[in-house]
Amino acid sequence: RTNPGSTVFSPSNAVSAERACELAAYTHGSCFIRTSRPNSHVIYANAEPIAVGKAKIVK
Repeated sequence: RTNPGSTVFSPSNAVSAERACELAAYTHGSCFIRTSRPNSHVIYANAEPIAVGKAKIVK
């Protein structure tokens, strides 16, 4: 089933998971945070800005 207007976060590591929680708290409507990833390397710095609706390419 679908849930129109919902926001889905799929964080890649602990830093982006923390940001996803912060963004979900301030996002209007329902949110889902997918957190089933195993331990991973640090990809983002603690101060890295993350925005809803934007993707980042990791090289």
